[in-house]
Amino acid sequence: MVSPPLHPNKVIRYGEKHHWWPIGLSRGWARGDGRINTISQHGVPKAYFPKEIAKIVDGHNILVGGPWNETFEHQFSEPDNNIPSVVRWLEGLHAEPYQATKRVHSVDMTDNDRLKLSQCLASLIVRNPTMRNSIILSVQGFHQRGGIVDYQVPGHLISANMRDLYSTFVRSIDRSGRFAILVAGEGEFIFGDGFLHNFPITWMPEPMNPVCLVPLSPKVSILFQRPSSMWAEPRAVALTLSRDEVAFCNDTVQVYSKDWLYFRTEMPEITHFRDAKHMQWGMPSSWGPRPHTTPLFERLKDEVLAHHPYGDD
Repeated sequence: MVSPPLHPNKVIRYGEKHHWWPIGLSRGWARGDGRINTISQHGVPKAYFPKEIAKIVDGHNILVGGPWNETFEHQFSEPDNNIPSVVRWLEGLHAEPYQATKRVHSVDMTDNDRLKLSQCLASLIVRNPTMRNSIILSVQGFHQRGGIVDYQVPGHLISANMRDLYSTFVRSIDRSGRFAILVAGEGEFIFGDGFLHNFPITWMPEPMNPVCLVPLSPKVSILFQRPSSMWAEPRAVALTLSRDEVAFCNDTVQVYSKDWLYFRTEMPEITHFRDAKHMQWGMPSSWGPRPHTTPLFERLKDEVLAHHPYGDD
């Protein structure tokens, strides 16, 4: 029996450098000459072209030997193709100037819009180095319980744990929850090799009460959340942030990032990034530590969820 040929997108390209920050998205941070300003964990600013940064060799290949080798790089073809149009749509939405109160307004979102945005967010969450770091810590913890210390997690084991996450995360985000389109009224958002999200490293069970804060361009970030109780409508809202709130979003990127920060024209003040490790926000509570939480972030999430079309906010 002759096996059918693989789809071209499923052919393994050994040694290929897989971008965890897709070029179609990173180009939005490029300055006039097409290069992106970066800051390394050593504090050294330098500029690179999008194709030169944010990539891992065989990052989405599972190389265990012989016929068992496989790739899941093809999973990200559709979201990567759609990302430029999604960003153009978000940046083209009408944004009111910043105001302190009653600034949240509903945004029309078709089923197709929601699916494309869900795919973009899910693909970024799966590929981001914070997910790889969580997998590494989990595998190392398992080995440490067995008495093995300083275990170096091989790349194929990291990739194998990533393989089935994308489709699960897309379904979870697309199913229900609220998108908040955050517009930078003053200043610019930055990107990094980490951002806030609470999505798990396993495809079972589905993420509970998912939340993420993802910069998509220097002018637009997305806050997605699905708490246990919320108004079903609207599915999407928009609001313009103050300069201090934009700075908080950028501080959040610094907390979750480890090796790289990226910016277009406004170099951020380096704060938490100096620690050179993937960290997370957290607050104490009577039930124990609350991860991915700060007072300002909680106020922002509550403000977004309070908006509904059934009466006064």
